[in-house]
Amino acid sequence: VTVYPIQQPSSSVGIISREYLCTSDDEVVTLKALDATAQDKDWFNTEYTWSTGEKTAEIDVVSGGTYTVQITHTSTGIPGSAGVTCTGSVSNPQAVVEYDVEVSIGAITPIDVDKGIESTTAVALETGGSKDYDSFVWTLADGTSLGTGKSVEIKLNETSQILVQATKEECFDSMSTTVLVFKPIEVPNAFTPNGDGIHDTWSISGLETYSEAVVKVYNRWGNLVYETYGGYDSDNEWNGTNNNNGGEVGMGAYYYVIDLNVEEREPVTGHVHIIR
Repeated sequence: VTVYPIQQPSSSVGIISREYLCTSDDEVVTLKALDATAQDKDWFNTEYTWSTGEKTAEIDVVSGGTYTVQITHTSTGIPGSAGVTCTGSVSNPQAVVEYDVEVSIGAITPIDVDKGIESTTAVALETGGSKDYDSFVWTLADGTSLGTGKSVEIKLNETSQILVQATKEECFDSMSTTVLVFKPIEVPNAFTPNGDGIHDTWSISGLETYSEAVVKVYNRWGNLVYETYGGYDSDNEWNGTNNNNGGEVGMGAYYYVIDLNVEEREPVTGHVHIIR
């Protein structure tokens, strides 16, 4: 009598794709049941039972954890082996790591040329569940490199958007923020709103860098004739008209108050003359 034995399966788990997941994307890790049995598998049926409850030779997982598989061989009716069942042990569990990469940028001190502060430091904060990210890359919005590392020194001439991208393995996250650059302001003491295209508006150099500036102008009787909030630039420069009625104000001196809305900065005050 010839006996065809059913060999004890040897089960383990192999990874077909990468060995980790990123919390921020929709990637999956594909696991495969590995049966090291050398016997001709035409002699028996093979069944798989994963720790997830799935019954296929391969499974896709979408979260980190440890996964195991049990392999069972059952006779297909070969003489001498009918009714024999062998179950493989769970000998090699497979761990799948999940990286939670999230980055933010700490508070940044504005660059204030008027106060002699010509650079500032940006610091990346690891705010995800994973730590010890592999890299940090800093750029401007147009892609210009600002350097690498958890912190960088930044020198800018204009208020600009900066971006940092943090990476661990192939998982990444990014964040952007605005670095303010305050320039000295130069306030003209006169302008000529006569429509000749020369000095028709009260153009204040440097004031456009103060996005929260408030400008108010009063006549000799203390009446408010012009005001603007949330910055002052070429779109809203005073053109010598009265905000209250849209009419032209007369020639003469007008008192102004410019509140930069910057910490430790006093309002800028003085007189501007209208010449027609």
